Amino acid sequence: MSQDVLCHAFSFLDYSYTTTLSLVCKEWYQIANSNALWEFYFHLLTNNKKGKTRVSSCSVSVDDLFWKNKIRDNFSQYACRISKKLSLESKCYLNLKYKFPDNFSSQVVKMILSRILLESLESTDNFDFPFKTHKLSDDYEDGPLHFKMKFKISGIDEPLIVRWFGIVQNGFFLFGYYYTNGYYIYFATESDDKLNAKYFAGSSVDLNGIAQQGRAFIYHFNSKNMPADVWGRQYLCSTILSHIVPTVKQYELSPIEFVPYWCFLFPLIIHSMSDNAVTFSKEFVKHYPNIISNRLMYHYMANYYKNRYTFDKKIALIFENYRPNTEIQKKLCKCIIKNKKLPPFNPRKKQESTLMQETVTLLREIIPSRTLKFICGQAPLNLKPEEEFIRNAQTLATFYKLLKNPEEMKEVFLNYKFKRPHQLEQFP
Repeated sequence: MSQDVLCHAFSFLDYSYTTTLSLVCKEWYQIANSNALWEFYFHLLTNNKKGKTRVSSCSVSVDDLFWKNKIRDNFSQYACRISKKLSLESKCYLNLKYKFPDNFSSQVVKMILSRILLESLESTDNFDFPFKTHKLSDDYEDGPLHFKMKFKISGIDEPLIVRWFGIVQNGFFLFGYYYTNGYYIYFATESDDKLNAKYFAGSSVDLNGIAQQGRAFIYHFNSKNMPADVWGRQYLCSTILSHIVPTVKQYELSPIEFVPYWCFLFPLIIHSMSDNAVTFSKEFVKHYPNIISNRLMYHYMANYYKNRYTFDKKIALIFENYRPNTEIQKKLCKCIIKNKKLPPFNPRKKQESTLMQETVTLLREIIPSRTLKFICGQAPLNLKPEEEFIRNAQTLATFYKLLKNPEEMKEVFLNYKFKRPHQLEQFP
């Protein structure tokens, strides 16, 4: 088989396989490390469908690792660039390590970030430029947020205008997070940006009217436990995402599939100058309709909340090694571990019912209290003693079963967290 044919065959594989291919034989090693193969990977990552480049053939011929090194240089960090006029720091770094389902998706996001440059920043507050990132955080943490940003994205001729609005005082604080009713992020190309005022009050902007014009993309947070409004997905895809996001079916990646991740990524960039960047982005984007069906966001949320549904193996051993003294307690424990029908609970038999209650109470104390809610939900009020016992015992049985099936435990948690009625809204 010729080298050209092998190179074409290798191009159908994820580049993570090139190390394995290199071990087969000398010829495969040469092809797996060839400029021809890595040039293909570079164009795939940069969504350069035509494969055209300004790189001179002389530069490539001199360096056998030219395209591999170009990928390394362009896609080595989760960071976008900041104009020297704005900041003493040339890059804005995002904490996204280990938050992707595969290496390909990870590199695509690095590529997208590497093409983004924050060129200008305007606000109702006057900043002293260039600033250090912590200064911007200090200035806007407690005040009204009226921002206009201009971004340049390499490969796209027209600048991207990003406007966002949110006032902490108009929101509310819950479980350590601020929720600002009326917060929104607005994206439009410079020629389509019809909000001509340099600054504007968020409450006076007719978001629905702007959305009807079809010349902007808007993500609008209404309130906690309400679906967000998302307008202009096709506009965002046609003007921006189609130029920077490749379509790769096996990774469920395409411009339209990337929209919810874009809604997460840009607040992360905007708030990277604040200590609560990840928390802010995560809390607001989870109101995007059916967010958990998106592959990138599913994997991110699964990693972010991993400590909530991952438990020490010792907990299962406590269940299995618990050795009660009475027969009724032994029978109850066996039913819980094997998820079988529970022995009857009769409050009139005080000694027996007390022993059963003690067993259930003891085992329940092993489970973190936060975990009980996503397994059994909110406890109903005014339960009879036998009803409360059955509910608690069934919760223990379910918890033990999930302990032995970590993937099922993860699904139960994510369904509880992200499949609430306001999160299951579908696009028309």
